[in-house]
Amino acid sequence: MPRRRFEWERTKTPSELVIRSSLPRWIITALRQNGIKRMSLLSTLSDEQLLKIPGIGKRAVALIRKELRHLPIRQVQASEQNPEPKSF
Repeated sequence: MPRRRFEWERTKTPSELVIRSSLPRWIITALRQNGIKRMSLLSTLSDEQLLKIPGIGKRAVALIRKELRHLPIRQVQASEQNPEPKSF
């Protein structure tokens, strides 16, 4: 039986790499040309910062936000940034 070539092929969890996301190819190309390789970095950027990236417009921002909602990475970071208030 042949060995698997990449470690990511063994995991069932979605990858955090932009290139392995389900974003359209034109968005992935624009992001990678501007040095963005990970979805976790995208989750830290505001919409205004994303719009400053050449090749990224309002439609691309909407698609990126939709993709981030489906990743477990986004959920963890959101809970760390905005913790729920503790009840006394």
